[in-house]
Amino acid sequence: MNSTWNYKAIFKFLLYVFVVIIAIVYIYGVIFDKGERWEKVSAGVAPISRTAKGFILTESLLYKASGYGSLTDSVAEATIVKNGELIGTFVCSQDKTVQSSQNKSSLQDGEDFKIDEKAIQQSLDTDFKKLNCALKTGDNSTAVKLKRNLIYNLEFLGKIKNLAANAGSFDAKFAVKMIGSPEQVENASLPLISTETGIVSYYVDMYDGVLNFDDRYTFDYEKLFSNVVVPINTINERFVPNDIVLKLVDKKKWYILVNLNVEDLDNFLIDSRLEVSVGDNKLIGIVVDKYKSKNMGILALEVDSFSNIDLSRRIVDVHLVLDKVSGIKIPRKAIHYNDKDVKGVYVMNVDNQKTFRPIEIIKEDDSDDTVVVTSDVFTKTNDDGNIETVNTVSSGDRILVKGK
Repeated sequence: MNSTWNYKAIFKFLLYVFVVIIAIVYIYGVIFDKGERWEKVSAGVAPISRTAKGFILTESLLYKASGYGSLTDSVAEATIVKNGELIGTFVCSQDKTVQSSQNKSSLQDGEDFKIDEKAIQQSLDTDFKKLNCALKTGDNSTAVKLKRNLIYNLEFLGKIKNLAANAGSFDAKFAVKMIGSPEQVENASLPLISTETGIVSYYVDMYDGVLNFDDRYTFDYEKLFSNVVVPINTINERFVPNDIVLKLVDKKKWYILVNLNVEDLDNFLIDSRLEVSVGDNKLIGIVVDKYKSKNMGILALEVDSFSNIDLSRRIVDVHLVLDKVSGIKIPRKAIHYNDKDVKGVYVMNVDNQKTFRPIEIIKEDDSDDTVVVTSDVFTKTNDDGNIETVNTVSSGDRILVKGK
């Protein structure tokens, strides 16, 4: 009995001591903790990315109704069909009282989205005057930006004029397959057979049969990216002559026209390959063109086919890697200013002392709350006009990310 009691007493005593130690450690931490948190950084190649709006442009074969009717027994949206496969059945009708849902309010005239050449010329004239003024006043940074704008606008205007001059040499830009005929028999069933491999979509909008990639320089991108696109789902529609019944989207050739800052276009080379994400789709985009339209930079990407794409959406969020730089990626919250208003970070030195190190930001990434800084040393011009070498953060350093 005594032995049992002693074991219980010892256990209670040890438990009591353990709780007291935990309490003392906690109280000490609350009183003396500086609220600091340190992270170890390392050098490497850091991607600089952007999330921008992209306009999806596909090459499609449009199936149009020659007469009145409806679609039955059709395959599901986004089904991939091969040449010769059955898509559905077009049931003919003579009910000419049917009103089309594909009217002016839903499928607008393509001319509404054409750019005004006069506006480009006026922008050229304005930028030229501003450039002269900047050069006279010695404002070199502004002069560089204006020169870039002038170059892009001149190239863009030249492309539009060249396109207009050669307009008559192009074949029909939109492939169309007509279904039925005006003299069709009531309730006649016409099989819709695929004439090529593609992705079936019943979503049609104002751009189908109107916008073509070859005419991209004539688009008014301010309208394209600001316009709210509401597609029509034709799956349960009753069609009148010339209505779009469905479209067969080319599996192999998609274009995304990405809206970027004009200065970001300098990061891309024609024919270069980019890592691109649209939603959960990871794909490779090939840069086939880049140009300035008004004040917008447009990057034209040709992408391979990607699954699970929502064909009802024209404007999507595109995540792409703009550039890759060598340096150290650090959180913005780790950046502080010393008493001389110098930007830098606090580093733990070999003596476990907090030391301020100036930094030089190479790139800022707007996809997360980080910046990329020069590693080890950088040079700067001091107040006396001399070049000096500055020791900065290095790979392996522990930097303060919380507290001060």
